[in-house]
Amino acid sequence: MIRHSKPNLKRADLVSVLENLVSDNIADGAMVRDFEKAFCEFHGQKGGGAVAVGSGLDALFFGLRALGIGPGDEVILPSYLPPAPYLAVRHTGAAPVICDIGPDYAASAESARARITDRTRAIIVAHLFGLPADMAALSELGMPLIEDCAQALGARYRGELVGNAGRFSFYSFHASKMITTGYGGMFFSRDTRLAAAVRDMRSYSTREDLEPAWNSNITDFQAAMGINQLKSLPRFIEQRRRIADIYTQHCIQAHMDIPPNYEERENVFYRYPIRVRHSLKDAIEYLRKNAVEGKSPVAKPLHKMLGLAPDEYPESEKAFLKTLSIPIYPALLNREAEYIAKLAAHIQ
Repeated sequence: MIRHSKPNLKRADLVSVLENLVSDNIADGAMVRDFEKAFCEFHGQKGGGAVAVGSGLDALFFGLRALGIGPGDEVILPSYLPPAPYLAVRHTGAAPVICDIGPDYAASAESARARITDRTRAIIVAHLFGLPADMAALSELGMPLIEDCAQALGARYRGELVGNAGRFSFYSFHASKMITTGYGGMFFSRDTRLAAAVRDMRSYSTREDLEPAWNSNITDFQAAMGINQLKSLPRFIEQRRRIADIYTQHCIQAHMDIPPNYEERENVFYRYPIRVRHSLKDAIEYLRKNAVEGKSPVAKPLHKMLGLAPDEYPESEKAFLKTLSIPIYPALLNREAEYIAKLAAHIQ
């Protein structure tokens, strides 16, 4: 069975972890600070705007609190999204407000605009599947933007790395993500004051007050892997694009609906979503019978979890019913990608 997702770990990753494990400092120490520094430098920032935390959800939660968002406030986010951003907003006491998506799977500026009230404090913009959202259109709404880069580390919008445009951005390093530390996440902002506030919330062991704080650190050996993985990211992206080219060639010939392409947006292809014409369930079963794991990339949109009217979220509903994700990751072999592409071209 060709798996849907797979981490890309090499000997250098293992060596970096083992070297740290035999050192005297394996908790939140120098290696974590080095990882945060490397993350800032990757985004072209020399200051201390990156804070490594236990998960992407924690990174968003801390960032929202640092902005002062809480009870009585509203945060807009798209329906077609994993539940973590919704949960992070709820954890602050603020109200998540759900909008629809556009053809790029990101928040629709038109739908978001219709949901802005005098209580709206921010809009969460997810660069889903590695494809940057239309930041220009969303910026015109005049609201602070928070970038969900969990699936888009290394993607660019108009030449600029995603994560640099919003008030802050957050990342996940789960095993299936663009780079991995097993679990873990990162808060990032060019506003060093926000980063300092998040760092202050991240740990309570050295504090001299009882202000709210959480133990959400990563270990030095996770950070050691993260540093090495970040160095490999350009190669990972190149390999993902190579596989995407194989899929695109076959799927275009079969007149299939493939990931949208925009001249000003550089996709890193965290996922390769295609639209089926008929039954998504049948398509997944067809792949399974041929030893390939396909998935619905978002298990259940937020509007369906919340029991909201489907006709208010037509694009999210369509994506939920028709979008199939096929395997794409750096460890996938060319012959495997060719095999998957030929299978996908026969899906109706």
